[in-house]
Amino acid sequence: MTTIHDSDLIPSFQSATQKNGVAPSAANQNENRPMRDGNLFEVTPSAGLVPWLEEQKLSLAVSTYQAGKMLFFGPRDDGQLWIFNRNIGHCLGMSFDDKRDFYISTSYGIYHFSNLLEDSQQTADGCDLLLHPQTFFVTGDLDTHDLQVTADGRVIFVATQFNCIAELAPSHSFLPIWRPPFVSELVAEDRCHLNGLSLVNGVPKYVTICGVSDQADGWRALRVGGGIVMDIETNEVVCEGLSMPHSPRWHEGVLYVHDSATGYFGRVNMQTKAFEPIAFLPGYLRGLGMYQRTALMGTSMPRGNDIFRGLPLEHEMSRREETPKCGVYFVDLDTGEINAWFQMRGIVDEIYDVVPIVGKRKVMAHSPHSEHDMRRVVSFAPH
Repeated sequence: MTTIHDSDLIPSFQSATQKNGVAPSAANQNENRPMRDGNLFEVTPSAGLVPWLEEQKLSLAVSTYQAGKMLFFGPRDDGQLWIFNRNIGHCLGMSFDDKRDFYISTSYGIYHFSNLLEDSQQTADGCDLLLHPQTFFVTGDLDTHDLQVTADGRVIFVATQFNCIAELAPSHSFLPIWRPPFVSELVAEDRCHLNGLSLVNGVPKYVTICGVSDQADGWRALRVGGGIVMDIETNEVVCEGLSMPHSPRWHEGVLYVHDSATGYFGRVNMQTKAFEPIAFLPGYLRGLGMYQRTALMGTSMPRGNDIFRGLPLEHEMSRREETPKCGVYFVDLDTGEINAWFQMRGIVDEIYDVVPIVGKRKVMAHSPHSEHDMRRVVSFAPH
């Protein structure tokens, strides 16, 4: 097991373990709040994960829906997995532009972080990316899901509660820019559970919708087989028959998507409008990042409520004699094989988004909720 490095995730370092037997740092004792599963947070990586991340010079950001944490993973100098986290609140969609800007949605707004380091700089801990909060955009409770930054720099996001695609507005909670043609009005009722957004060439293009409905919570009755992918430029349905689809991503001329309630990750056949499975994963799929010919995806433990009971995923797991797991899996796009993974146990049992950070090995972030972090950093622009 690998424990968190320098973070505010667990209140007692005695509750964490790791395989090499090295005691975790006392820096783990930053917060005193109730935790589940014995205050435990364990991360178990597959044998080849860290060497592969080191070879690719790759790290990744993960948003944890129910735990309210943003987590960063990468290769450590000693061959172990680097793990860093910060409190952010109820967090879902993320975006990183491979330069300086990182965005993440929360329960009532969107944070913008900037990288404080130049390409040749590192912190004393050897981190080569240091994210610092710069701006918080207050949106109110939109149940913001996927978040993307367009080629012209606009922050675009899914306002799930209002069944629309929106962008930030200087004097309002949001500016609606598209809603499904079957939704008759802009109202705070999650009618179709619009959740996913994909750009193509930097322009908003495809969305995932759990059910074609114009009634409050009407999508819930359409969880199995009622999901679609739509082209928001043409209002055409490009894929149908899905079960709670999430995380559409356009990559190298192909649209990939999660058929989350079945446990299958796959691609969209634009000619037949059908979903073509690539791999089955042991959990509820959300979060999808693309790196070369590898897909990075998150699996979550199903929630214990009626929305998640009786799904095809449950039956498929039983048939395979598998148990659900929370983790991140690295899937070969050409073969469908799982090449590497890491699993999490304890406080974190639900993932929303996974974003690869290319060219960086170890990522740190300051907490917008920490007065210490906010007071100690002052920077000024060149003049």
